[in-house]
Amino acid sequence: MPTSLWSLILPMTIIIVGVLALRRPAWQVAAVAMVATGVVTVATDPSVARNVPSALAAALVLAADAGIVIVPGLWLNDLLKASGGHNRVVEWVGAWPAVPGFAAVILTTGFAPALESITGFGVSLLVTVPVLLHILPRRQALTASLLSLTIMPWGTAGLATSLAADMTGISVTALGTASAMLSFAVFPCFAALVGHIVAGGNRKVVLAGAGLGLLFSTTLLAVNLLGMVSVAGIVAGAVTGVVGYAIMARRSRRLTPRPPWQALAPYGIAIALIVIQHLLGATFDTGRFGAIDAGSVRFEPLTSPGIALCMASIYTAWRSHNTGSARNVASSAWKPVVVLLAFAGVAQFMSLSGAITVIGTLISHTGRVGYIAFAPVLAIASGYLAGSNTAANALMATSQATVGAPWSSTLAVALQNSGAGHAVFASVPETVLVLGIAGEGTRQEETHLLRTAATVLIMVWAIITIGAVVATA
Repeated sequence: MPTSLWSLILPMTIIIVGVLALRRPAWQVAAVAMVATGVVTVATDPSVARNVPSALAAALVLAADAGIVIVPGLWLNDLLKASGGHNRVVEWVGAWPAVPGFAAVILTTGFAPALESITGFGVSLLVTVPVLLHILPRRQALTASLLSLTIMPWGTAGLATSLAADMTGISVTALGTASAMLSFAVFPCFAALVGHIVAGGNRKVVLAGAGLGLLFSTTLLAVNLLGMVSVAGIVAGAVTGVVGYAIMARRSRRLTPRPPWQALAPYGIAIALIVIQHLLGATFDTGRFGAIDAGSVRFEPLTSPGIALCMASIYTAWRSHNTGSARNVASSAWKPVVVLLAFAGVAQFMSLSGAITVIGTLISHTGRVGYIAFAPVLAIASGYLAGSNTAANALMATSQATVGAPWSSTLAVALQNSGAGHAVFASVPETVLVLGIAGEGTRQEETHLLRTAATVLIMVWAIITIGAVVATA
């Protein structure tokens, strides 16, 4: 076995043993995995030691890219809690004329993915977690919140998809469409699973979830076919949420409560500012100003949704005459940022060691059967390990394109894009973020979420593997 493969085997072993067996805190496991991978990488090939600073710089840039969103997002969350805004939104959803399970399905299948498509980095959890905690038992709420993070290939206005397209020279429209086809079954399956979890297997809620998920997938594919990849997740989520809400209102004999517009204003401001950012970026290429490059990673602060979230937070602080608690924000933010930094470091060391290249070569020698067996696993593992669809694609997109070239580079990169994106929900950083927003999270809850997510990943693997079979037929 090539020695470089140890930089892949070792961190995955540490994660599996540390989190699932020893039940150590996620940030500790991530830190150990990064240090161990760095040591093994340098020990097996001392010549790469000179490249370690650039690898760590790239990891820092990825962490900063996420941190600039996570910190102001958690600040906004803290301000809305203090001002009572969360309570008003929660009370509004709690007053929907529907059983809690159906309300949860509408939220997690429609509105939450739409918000995540605008912001990314799990910001939709700032709404999803508090609302679901109000209408559902805590364990069900946390699990459903985690499962709402299925839109990652189209999160942050399709950032991960556009990055993979740029790295491989594939058309963004072609890659977005191929990804939507591979992901078609994911959304109805996840929505039905959420319905099963939150409604105790109630057939009507499960079928409603599957139906809304099917509507989401159909809309997503249609918008990608039209070439509007950057807004595909937003449109699909909005259409699904509105249709679900309309069905709920029509079937109910009670009056549908009026939305609390004042409480929703900060979200509206953030969304409007993000849309303006994207328009300015597309028109004037504002991202190049102040951009930071480190290896294959590029951080464009001016296009980050964190700026919009920060401005929305400032507005909320001004309106409520409350600046929030810096201690609360810091205590909630440092863990997901540290975890993401550590896993980004692991991914960079894997690339530095040449493990990814070796894996690509090995797979290419095993033919179609080997490709079907290993390529989906690599895609899912990269998303789970990096905790970011963008980071995973930066690591694996080029290799996947090369390995899958005998069949179709577009479908091969789409497999990477979808597989990694749909695995991110199960990653340690997202789990820690859910518990950070929920507050008072326990190690037992963290372990439960990680184990549940690992089980659901089997379903993702099956769907993506079927896609690989079809793509290589």
